[in-house]
Amino acid sequence: GQEADVLAVLAVDLLDVLRDDEQRFLHFFATHRYPMIDSRQETLVRQQLHAVVLNNAPADAETMALLSLVKACGLVEEVFAKPERRLAKQRIRMLISDDPVGDAVSESVQAAVVATVTGAITANTVIHS
Repeated sequence: GQEADVLAVLAVDLLDVLRDDEQRFLHFFATHRYPMIDSRQETLVRQQLHAVVLNNAPADAETMALLSLVKACGLVEEVFAKPERRLAKQRIRMLISDDPVGDAVSESVQAAVVATVTGAITANTVIHS
């Protein structure tokens, strides 16, 4: 969905975790794929998120930003196993509630999604007018 696209772009630009592979079809239509730069990074990130959320490990600013992205994009189910999800959602909400970075990330994701949806609606309206 659009939230996942926003997360991918942020991961490429901010976290340097994914690579943006653009492929063009007939020079007009672009598709983007976002493979991991190094799959070991995903494992390390998941371990860090679990440590912070489930084991009360200290969190740095990057981890807080990533937790905010996970929450804003609805990816708790992707990161945490089913038995952990309820607690993870509560802990993430608590961790990022007073974090200025978390607020900024959430606002940025929401703004990007709104801009994307608005652009799609506008384009669709213009095409069908």
